[in-house]
Amino acid sequence: MPLVALSDTGKRIGEGNGRAVALNVVVEAVLRDREAGLSWSELERRHHVPIRTMRHWVRGESRSTAPHSWKRVPEVRRPAPRTCCRLCGSKLEAHE
Repeated sequence: MPLVALSDTGKRIGEGNGRAVALNVVVEAVLRDREAGLSWSELERRHHVPIRTMRHWVRGESRSTAPHSWKRVPEVRRPAPRTCCRLCGSKLEAHE
């Protein structure tokens, strides 16, 4: 059973949230590259994520809640993804 991060109110956060579009590894890569000084257009080309979405991540308007606790949840059987996220479309290795 996989672990899912929970906020202090008990809601799922990060990629464990059912509405999450990008994986945590993508968000972390964007934050790391922006801190390294890449421009928004360079980030958009590299990660295939809209600039507005990345700005929300960097400003802390979304994906900014730290996990308060963790919970084991039943595994949902889904087809194996061919790409890492719906935003990107590239293989997971592109973000590492």
